[in-house]
Amino acid sequence: MRATISTFVIATAMAVMGCTTTPTATPANDGGTFSFSGVVKARDNGCFVDGVCTITVNDTVVTTMSGRRMGPAPIWGRVEGDPQVGTRVAVYCKRVNDACTLEGSESFFIRVLP
Repeated sequence: MRATISTFVIATAMAVMGCTTTPTATPANDGGTFSFSGVVKARDNGCFVDGVCTITVNDTVVTTMSGRRMGPAPIWGRVEGDPQVGTRVAVYCKRVNDACTLEGSESFFIRVLP
């Protein structure tokens, strides 16, 4: 009850003062998936040595593969083409906080655009 009252008081004070909160990323749809396009800003191939591979598109980090060797192999989407820094791409992924992952479905992708 106390947390609800505190949340209400803070929200009311912000509304009275004209304050708003701005989300840092576009929210995912109800299924937790996220589609967007942008420009590749960075690549990390750490999965080649037991880390994770990522491609940063605009300001969103997309995990494309992990180097984990224990347990069952997860299902991963695909990277189509060779997205280098500066390349324009389309992305369909699972939203995880402010980042995304291709893990969990073969339908997820990063696709180089013409």
